[in-house]
Amino acid sequence: LVEPGISGVLNAQKRGVKNLVCSTLKNAKFKPESIPNLGIFDVLEHIEDDSEFLEELYSVLETDGKLFITVPAHNFLWSEDDTLAGHYRRYSIGGLKKKALRAGFDIAYASYFFSVLTIPVFLLRTIPSFFNIKKVTGAKKEHTAGKLQLVFDKIWEKEIERIEKRKKIPVGSSILMVLKKRA
Repeated sequence: LVEPGISGVLNAQKRGVKNLVCSTLKNAKFKPESIPNLGIFDVLEHIEDDSEFLEELYSVLETDGKLFITVPAHNFLWSEDDTLAGHYRRYSIGGLKKKALRAGFDIAYASYFFSVLTIPVFLLRTIPSFFNIKKVTGAKKEHTAGKLQLVFDKIWEKEIERIEKRKKIPVGSSILMVLKKRA
């Protein structure tokens, strides 16, 4: 795990991650074409120059190596939560594909996921943010409970099955993309 912040490294260590590097990718100075596969999960939206970062990732990947990416989807879902999380952007599949192709990657797979969250995110985050409605602070946050969680779990199981079969999910609050370094 390459993590630029010490708190992130300590958190990963608590979770049992053994190989940790406290650094940015650039400062870690990995040799070109030295890493077989990479995963960046909800990272790219935090990088100001995401195109340059994709090029850095491309340079350290071995030929035919894969890059697995998840990012938040749809600009229309932008809310104060994105700002507070330090996001620079949300993505569309088309926009992310263009950036990946410019960096030299081929697209192996691209799909939305978390389909069931699109409407709740819009209703519970985007609309209140648009109207500058402040959230109640100090209240315990729970995303789902009981039977509703069981429904979500069933939907997510179906999404995982579709992804495993490389079928696309037409809508969702996040994007999963698998990129391959060109030979």
